[in-house]
Amino acid sequence: MFLKVDPQEKFAYVFADAFILSYDLFTDQVNQINKTNSIVFGNSYGSCTPYAFDLKNDWAAVVGFHSIENYSQSKQCLYIIGLQPLRIINVSAIDENDIQGTERTSYTQDYKMSLSINPSGTTIAIGDGQLNKVTIGYMSGNESFRFVSKFHEISESENWNGFGHSISWLNDDETLAVLMLKSTNNSSMKSEIQVYKNIFLNRTHDSIVPSFVIPNNQQTLSGIQRSNSRRKFSFRRIRTRSNNLLIQVKNGDIVYIPSADAGFCSMKLVLINSSNLYVMQPRPCVSGSFKNTSGPGPCTVCPPRTKNPGNYSAIQCRPCNSTAFCPLGASDEVNLTDFNSYNQTFSYPDTPIIDDYDDLLLLKFFSTNMKWNCLIFTPLFWTLMATILCLMVWVIMFLTKRRRPTLIDIYRQRAKTVFKHTDLIGEGERWIGGLVSIVIFTIIIYCSIFAIFYFSSYPIEKAEAVDKACDNNQRNSKFDNALQLPLPEPDGTYWKIFDMLNKQPFTMTIHLVNTRAQCNDIIVERNRRTGTPLSRVETNCTLSPNNVSGSFSFGLPTHKSFVRVGINGPYFIGALRLCLHGKSYNETEDYAVHELHELDVCTLFYANNQTIARSTDFVVRLIKVINITKPLNRNDRTSYGGIWAPFITYTDILSDELYFAEKGEYLRYSSKQQTINIHFEEEIYFVQNNQSPIIRRGALFFHTVLFSFSLIEIFAMIFLFYKLWFHPIHQRIQRSQDDLAIDHCTTLETWKQNSEYYKQDDDILNDLHTELLRLKSSNIVIFRQELNKVVTLLCTNVIYLNEPILTFLRDYFIELFQQWRELTYFNDSNDSNIFENLSIIFTNLCYSNQLEKTSLIEEFCECLNTIARMGQPMFTNSHIPVINRLLNSYLNIESHNKSQLIENSRFRVVIIKCLCVPYTVEIFNQLKRSAKSEERSLPETFVFSVLLYYVSFLSTNQLEQNAPDLRKHLLPSIYDLLNDYAISLTDWSNSAVNILTDVTTTFLYRVDMTMPDDEDFEVQVSIINIAIQILLGQCRSAKLHKNCIQYVYAGTLSDNVLDYLKSQKLTQTMLKLCTVYKDEAEIQFNIYRILAAIMTEDDIKRLDDPGAIAKVFLDHLSEVIDRVGWEVRLKNLLSSLKILLQHDQIRDEVYKQDGIPLFIKCATKTKFEALAQQRALENLLIMSFDKNVCKNLKENTTFIEYITTVSKNPTQSDLQRAAESLLWILTKDETSEVSQTNQSSETTYDIMISYSHKDKDLCFQLYDRLQKDNFRVWLDREQMHGTPLEAMSNAIENSEFVFICMSDGYKQSGYCKMEAYYALERQRCIIPLVMKSQYRPDGWLGIVVTGRMRIDFPKYGFDDAYDKLMIEIDRNRKEKKIDMNQNSARHHEMPSISKPSHNTQIVEDKKVLKATYQAKSDHCLPSNIEQWTVDDVQQFFVKQQLESFLPICSQMKGTRLLALYKMCMTNSPTMLQSLNNELTTMETHGERNIIGIAEYLQFLEDIKPFVPISNEKSDVTVPRSSLCTLL
Repeated sequence: MFLKVDPQEKFAYVFADAFILSYDLFTDQVNQINKTNSIVFGNSYGSCTPYAFDLKNDWAAVVGFHSIENYSQSKQCLYIIGLQPLRIINVSAIDENDIQGTERTSYTQDYKMSLSINPSGTTIAIGDGQLNKVTIGYMSGNESFRFVSKFHEISESENWNGFGHSISWLNDDETLAVLMLKSTNNSSMKSEIQVYKNIFLNRTHDSIVPSFVIPNNQQTLSGIQRSNSRRKFSFRRIRTRSNNLLIQVKNGDIVYIPSADAGFCSMKLVLINSSNLYVMQPRPCVSGSFKNTSGPGPCTVCPPRTKNPGNYSAIQCRPCNSTAFCPLGASDEVNLTDFNSYNQTFSYPDTPIIDDYDDLLLLKFFSTNMKWNCLIFTPLFWTLMATILCLMVWVIMFLTKRRRPTLIDIYRQRAKTVFKHTDLIGEGERWIGGLVSIVIFTIIIYCSIFAIFYFSSYPIEKAEAVDKACDNNQRNSKFDNALQLPLPEPDGTYWKIFDMLNKQPFTMTIHLVNTRAQCNDIIVERNRRTGTPLSRVETNCTLSPNNVSGSFSFGLPTHKSFVRVGINGPYFIGALRLCLHGKSYNETEDYAVHELHELDVCTLFYANNQTIARSTDFVVRLIKVINITKPLNRNDRTSYGGIWAPFITYTDILSDELYFAEKGEYLRYSSKQQTINIHFEEEIYFVQNNQSPIIRRGALFFHTVLFSFSLIEIFAMIFLFYKLWFHPIHQRIQRSQDDLAIDHCTTLETWKQNSEYYKQDDDILNDLHTELLRLKSSNIVIFRQELNKVVTLLCTNVIYLNEPILTFLRDYFIELFQQWRELTYFNDSNDSNIFENLSIIFTNLCYSNQLEKTSLIEEFCECLNTIARMGQPMFTNSHIPVINRLLNSYLNIESHNKSQLIENSRFRVVIIKCLCVPYTVEIFNQLKRSAKSEERSLPETFVFSVLLYYVSFLSTNQLEQNAPDLRKHLLPSIYDLLNDYAISLTDWSNSAVNILTDVTTTFLYRVDMTMPDDEDFEVQVSIINIAIQILLGQCRSAKLHKNCIQYVYAGTLSDNVLDYLKSQKLTQTMLKLCTVYKDEAEIQFNIYRILAAIMTEDDIKRLDDPGAIAKVFLDHLSEVIDRVGWEVRLKNLLSSLKILLQHDQIRDEVYKQDGIPLFIKCATKTKFEALAQQRALENLLIMSFDKNVCKNLKENTTFIEYITTVSKNPTQSDLQRAAESLLWILTKDETSEVSQTNQSSETTYDIMISYSHKDKDLCFQLYDRLQKDNFRVWLDREQMHGTPLEAMSNAIENSEFVFICMSDGYKQSGYCKMEAYYALERQRCIIPLVMKSQYRPDGWLGIVVTGRMRIDFPKYGFDDAYDKLMIEIDRNRKEKKIDMNQNSARHHEMPSISKPSHNTQIVEDKKVLKATYQAKSDHCLPSNIEQWTVDDVQQFFVKQQLESFLPICSQMKGTRLLALYKMCMTNSPTMLQSLNNELTTMETHGERNIIGIAEYLQFLEDIKPFVPISNEKSDVTVPRSSLCTLL
């Protein structure tokens, strides 16, 4: 009896053998049919025994057995039953011929059947597990009458048992799942589920195979728990719904396999909450497979030429590259060339047909192989090439013999000399014999090379054939081989190599290609011999970087064994490569060497577009190969080499392609393991290869030498015939030439012996000219010999040369120049002597006009250019004296062209090139190393006595472009020379000292050793230090010491160098030098000029006699003022005086020593340049700030009239400005009242910038920034209206602020001093700006800016300093604000001061509340200031009425106040200024405090009694430079 509820869950139906019952679940109504046991079937009545049923919405199908023939037989029948109302519609026999006994009419578990109606109700599937078949019935009819029109069976396979035990349609009318209780397809499961697709389409086929089975290698049930691990699982029944599969296992577990989307497979088994329910979760398809439909089944293998790496959901496989290895089930693309097969063993070739060495030589010489690639390796070819080359050389030598002699003739003569030295045939007599010898050499060399290669072509394992490309059999080897049995020697022993082969251990490596199998999926088992149990082996496994291939290695215990490899998992293997490896080793005996070769063999196996079979058998057959190599030398050992030759093959099949095609593709996924079986077999026989040499060393050498001498003798015989027969005939044909040159040379020699010079005989010269021309065109060798004799006599001036011979000699001199610069030497010693003698001839003043010829000048310049290009080889050349001689001659030419030659641009350029080559630095170093020697080398003479001597003739203007290169290249070397001289001057020879003097003179006065500020500053100051050190040492050369002091003075003209000199505090050193060189007026004068530039106000004050400096300058000025040509010295002297006059002491001394008339004379003398007059007026301008000077100048009416005239002459603007400024100073008292009367409180400008033009860059930057911030700024760059003086005075008078841009240049300028004094006089608000780093104003400038806040631009940087400047402007405006409010006059509205735009922290004005300090009558100060407290300090300032100090010192203790006192005593004026600067940044209750001079001096006097004596007497140490310390 069966019970089932309809899909709508409204009725429950019971099917029994005696009745059919329906039960209404909602109304509890029951309907029953009781006549099922008396249904008419065919022609008889009988009872029905139901075995299975299924129902749809309004009908049901029941399968069972109906009894017939009076219940003695039964048939398998299908009942169609209507449900509403309940009725039997039709009964059909499933198979009319299938009549069974009555045992099926009683229901038993053994005869269980199954039935399933597809979702659309069109097909019925009936499973009969006992009969192992499934019957498919196709429904027909309508709702009132339904019947089965046709049945179709699925029943075939000897492996099935219980097929159809349970069936179920998936959510597809054409897909049926069938449970088979027992199957041999799966090794781990007892039951399996087979899924058939396209049932309807295959209904006419005799057989149908499943599309897939469950479980398979992707969907395993190994995760189900079981009590007995050895027992296989079996299924009870299956059910499907919505394409999902539910499996009931007999142990009670339920496995749910959901339908997976395309690209996924339900494969991961998961237990749900420790229940009996297992769910297979979807995962992406494994590598090498894809799935393009949804369903519960596995993924399908990728077709050939496609791939799936397995890391994504593959709906379809990706195409592969056409050249890649992509078989069926490919995981990825693989290059099979990485897994090639290879084998070590090879067969020996046959012994060459020609095995005699002499025959082989002849065959090789006369080879008939005309293939181009083979012809070039034959001796005949190379002999022919050598012959052709020799013929070409002969043709060239013949053609150049009759040509006009050129540089080619030099090469021709050299070639003939070389060929004579190679003449084997004529024993060095003929150069033509050398050409023939080259051909013989070619043949002999080829034979020797062939012999070497032929000898070394043995044995075959270690050498290649002599001519591998054309004849691979040309080798020094004989071969034979045979198959042998390992028979013993006569003494019963075997060869040692057999034992070595038998003991060689093997390692097998298996490469799995195009698979995703992992190392832990591989199991290797082996045995020691066939028939013994297998044991598991540990392997060394590695995977490729992309995990698409892998390899594993394992050792083999014996050479006869069996290996089984198991690979678990759903993996496909595209190819296999089996490799066998064995290590090599050697053993040496007295008579033989046994070498076991390394075994390294690999064989690749794969089937086109298929995977490797599930189980594959391989056989490895091992064959011994013994190579016996006889020794090349008789006393050597015989070599026995052994190697295994394995042959790896597979048996039966390599792919399961035919099996799957016959049995079903689903079987590809049924197995979870692939198996590889490998059998190792060793053959009893071995291969013996014998090898011996054709010819050994001694015989080879003898036969090769014999062949070479035979060739030489053949050619010698041919040359002998030429010498005996043809050469005498040629000698008779040639006529002898007259030796006219010898007679003339004899005449010249006689004149020389008789001391007869400058004879005139044009006939002799013309004959010599003619003969030399003839010899040059006919025989160049004799020509050189004769010319050498001639020029040797002519250079002694025995005869006055005429124009033809001079022209001839000059042209040949040019040819020799060309040859020398191209080759750097002469092939013929005659040419070398000729070159030297011709240079002597042309340096004679009588023939100096020849040097002016353009052709010779051009060639000479080319030679210099070559010297510069090649460097050392030319500098050290033995012919460099010729260059020296000629270059000196160009400088000594007494003609109107001399200046043109010296200033010739080509000369200048190439000489500068020569000086700037790297080797000149080495020559300077060479001079330093050889300074002790009086002898000078050729390179030293060339550089110092010639090149630099030439530079000394050039003016500074001519060297303007080249001077930077010379300075950059040579100044470091000059410094090294000076440094070495300063250290060891007593060791230097006079010649070396003279060179050093000349070099420094040239650089000082021509090249200009002082450089711009940005060029090699370190080198400049280094030379200055060494120059001072030399000046302090022993004087070896007065000129050198003058150069040293001149260089130090020249350094003061550079701002950076001047700053360095000032930092070194050299005043005392210079004064010491004045004493040392008191008798050297020139040096002393330069020392004073240096002092003028570097001395500070303190230095001037420390001078014992400042009048001495003034006297030196005025004496020089008196001397120079009337001398012609000393204008430059005059201008420099006035510039130095201008610097000195900034110091009041010097100014007073100049006035006392009547320097004013000298300045007036310089200013008024028209013979002087305007610049000298201007500097004289500027000096008077500085002097005029003294009242006495001003008075004297005013009384000089002539001078006043002169400067008045000059001030109105605009042709010389700088001179006009100087005169106008001086006139303004002298007459300002007359105009000051008018100016003050006209002064208005209204200002036209906010700011007037007073600056020196040396600081213009920074001032212009400040001007632009102020303009950007809307300030009205006056700067003499643009606002020059009227005369410069008027513009300046108007700017000061109409500006609120005056910026004084302080620097050395500002202090030294009379114009700047005039501007500063005028601003001070007009009571303008002055703000001092520091323009130079670490600049401290002193003298008149220090007085002007005392008590004013300074803005240090170099210290703070432009932006921060500008911000501080804005704060200072704002502070000054606040102080004036009260006065401006009280003043009724109209003022210009000033621009507001904006805050800094950058993120710089600005320190605002300090606002200190004014504290009240009262004197304590009972307070007593300690006698020692170091014991004072803060209160003691405050009481001291209150009682002494020094309250101005309190804002700074109120919080000091006695120790700090003592430190302040010491600072004040060290530099009193500077400290007063610093204290006032500090006070200006403070506002005490809105008031501004200033420490006056009287108050400051009172402070120093009142605190002195409290200072301890030890501190009072201690001197303050002033830092000194290292140079001063040295002195």
